Amino acid sequence: MKLVREVLKWSPGLVLFVISIYSGSKALSKIPIPIFLALHNLTDFSHVITDTIIHRRTVTLGRYVSLMYIAASSIMISWTDPQFHEAGYLWMMVHILSTGALAMYSKMTKHFHLIQLGDTGRLYYNYLYSFIILAPSSYFIGDALAAREFPFFYLYKFYVGCVSSGVFGVILSLIVIKYKEEYHTSFRATAAVAKVAASLVSLSLFDFIITASNSFWVCSNQLASVAISLLEQLDPIPREMEESDLKTKQNGVSEATGSAIV
Repeated sequence: MKLVREVLKWSPGLVLFVISIYSGSKALSKIPIPIFLALHNLTDFSHVITDTIIHRRTVTLGRYVSLMYIAASSIMISWTDPQFHEAGYLWMMVHILSTGALAMYSKMTKHFHLIQLGDTGRLYYNYLYSFIILAPSSYFIGDALAAREFPFFYLYKFYVGCVSSGVFGVILSLIVIKYKEEYHTSFRATAAVAKVAASLVSLSLFDFIITASNSFWVCSNQLASVAISLLEQLDPIPREMEESDLKTKQNGVSEATGSAIV
């Protein structure tokens, strides 16, 4: 019963997770990867706001300027996008809001000990809930039928790719959790640099129109996000503030493992 109560407390996080992954996939189908990753940097606002609330951190001038630049450059990215797709940007807005809200809810519930589930436990129930909701919903909202129009729908490589992406996605999520535990202060900087690397790699794998003005705003946006992460690394949250969260996380792992066995 205790585990059921904890999962029910986490139910807002489950809903936000489903909204986040669905809106993200819809946006990514309409928006080039570099632009998607640049606009995703708007979620840095949620991290700064949460740290200000629960850790009482003041926003330094450098972080403030970087955040404002990310906001301004995001607007310019949409204005200069040669492949602007209104529906894609609408889904991107939903994705940013849901992802930011999920990050804030997750941090606050751990910091104030409102939920005992740790990161691994939350990830387990997030994926379970998303499968239960999205598997049947794909037929009702038409996504399953629309997939039949995909040019490679009848090739086995399509299904191998779908399954592989899911498996590697779970593995990557577990690696991220472990990395955050071991290298807490450098995690955001690593994530910001990874976005830049992913954007560069996507240029050689996918075809999309590139203009000088749009490229400038995308690059400068991502560099501003890297700057924020480096500034946070220079002024990290004291480790003692995170120790209670780590204990909660470890308890959540054992509870989630026990429920999976049952």
